[in-house]
Amino acid sequence: MKRNTFFSILTAVACTLGMSSCSLDYEPKNGPSSGNFPANITEAEYGLYAAYKSLSTFDASSMAWWKVADNITDLGVTRVNVSKFTELVTSAATGENAVSVKIYNTIYNVVSRVNLVLDGLDNLEGTASAEEVAALRNELLCLRAFCYDMGCQYFGAMPYIDHSLSLTDNQYPRMPREEVTAKLLADLSDENIETLPLRHNQSQFGTARIGQVAAYGLRARIALEWGDYELAASSAAKALARAEEAGYELQPLDLSFCGEDHEAGEPTGTVDLFGYAGQDNSNEWIWCVQYDRRIDGNTEKEAYYQLSRVAGGCSYFGPSQHMIDMFQCTDGKSISESPLYDWQHPWRNRDPRLDLYCVRPGSRLFNYEFQTSKNAKTVMNYDTGAEVSNLESQGTKGVYGANGNKGPGGYLWRKHIDIAELENGSITSSSPTDMNCGLMRLAELYLIEAEANIEWEGGDLSLAKSDLDFIRARVGMPPVDGSSRESLRTALRYERAVELCDEGFRWFDLRRWGIAEKAVGGTIYAPAQDGSMSNAKPSFDDSWIPTYDGTTFDGQEMNLRVYNTYTYRVGKDELWPIPQTELDTNPLINENNPGY
Repeated sequence: MKRNTFFSILTAVACTLGMSSCSLDYEPKNGPSSGNFPANITEAEYGLYAAYKSLSTFDASSMAWWKVADNITDLGVTRVNVSKFTELVTSAATGENAVSVKIYNTIYNVVSRVNLVLDGLDNLEGTASAEEVAALRNELLCLRAFCYDMGCQYFGAMPYIDHSLSLTDNQYPRMPREEVTAKLLADLSDENIETLPLRHNQSQFGTARIGQVAAYGLRARIALEWGDYELAASSAAKALARAEEAGYELQPLDLSFCGEDHEAGEPTGTVDLFGYAGQDNSNEWIWCVQYDRRIDGNTEKEAYYQLSRVAGGCSYFGPSQHMIDMFQCTDGKSISESPLYDWQHPWRNRDPRLDLYCVRPGSRLFNYEFQTSKNAKTVMNYDTGAEVSNLESQGTKGVYGANGNKGPGGYLWRKHIDIAELENGSITSSSPTDMNCGLMRLAELYLIEAEANIEWEGGDLSLAKSDLDFIRARVGMPPVDGSSRESLRTALRYERAVELCDEGFRWFDLRRWGIAEKAVGGTIYAPAQDGSMSNAKPSFDDSWIPTYDGTTFDGQEMNLRVYNTYTYRVGKDELWPIPQTELDTNPLINENNPGY
């Protein structure tokens, strides 16, 4: 598959600095010492690339973290009783939780690599132009801001470290996240951002590096998350203006086979955006974490974890019934209001993103018929034209299928799946995946601009509506209904849930909007295991959160089954716990977040 030359550069970094086996936090014996690093602009660039490479260590269950994160919200689910995930949605996490410990430590690992390069940039005086050094410095500041913003979202107040630590300088107290955010936004000033190129050379760097569009987008995102709507709106406007100048555009999506039976064909309309080719070539992606199987350890196993058991995967993550029911009908109305909805044929006349982003019973995946019913003993292999055993529901491991007793709740994600994964044969538990992981794309910037203008008292509501309609038009959905602040807020929250699902934003969105208690508190449902279509008739609130009160389309007893019961404690679950190891080793942090 095609790869830009940034991967070759990463290989050189790994060889020159020993990055495949040692950390820049320590002095490698075969590379520059920290005393004179970086000694020239090339070494400084290698240090920057190493910091970018370290983003790939944000993972969980051998998948890039951002492709996992939505599965601990109302939109997605994991296998039942995987404690490191279920603890985070049942208010049972402690400072030992493996996910929170991993993310906390990785944030500081990446920041330490950024700081090491930043500390040595004065070494370049006289060896590189002031413009080169400034651009490098400000790109590093963007990368650091990205990590600290994520840390403040998950953990609240954080020790703010802006230089390399030593044996005698290694303990800092937590800084209030408002103060940390102020520092991040100061680093993302217009003056600093304007030193960056609009967009780095695509043939050389692809989506690996932050340019002006990504930097303004990052500032807009941070400002939105912390309620500075005016700054978010102006920053998003600058990002979008520069995006147009730099040649970014929404990727057209092929809607073929959406809403149709597996016999018609397989929906693959997002491969050119979320697949290998898309993340190498699509002008919608602005910034992605890079992976390459040619670099030792620079792969994931997401194909195995996301694919069906019939296709060789293990059905580990998937959208929830709540997510599936959120998708509107093609008239822009909810399934409970639209005359187009037929609960016995629920996939017809739906927002095409249901089939573009999710795998549901009766569709096709990797050329296999996908069925989760225990009554579906076999399914069609369209490559051979023969029926094969339906491992999603049959055999000793059927309980781990998408709708099994130990499975993720009935459905699978299609969004980040590409049949190119099979280029080296069938998927197995050891199959490496080196598909990039998107961190920012153009669609998000339109949604940031829309939300900022809706929430800012001085915002332009007509612009917000235009942004929402633009995103919806790509998939043939009608314009949003209404133009008031309230109706646009509802439309915005629908679009963020649907358009950005499985990209890692939902945890932040729920807490920013103050609706996490409702969204991730209470019963989470899954479909019946006999293949029955859900007869549940949910109601939807102004944030497009479904509620199931037993009302059905046919007047009979609701046939959904209980997947799990989530618990959200106000005053606690807004944040994750600080890792116990941090409390044990840093005497300047003497208490955890409230409730832990």
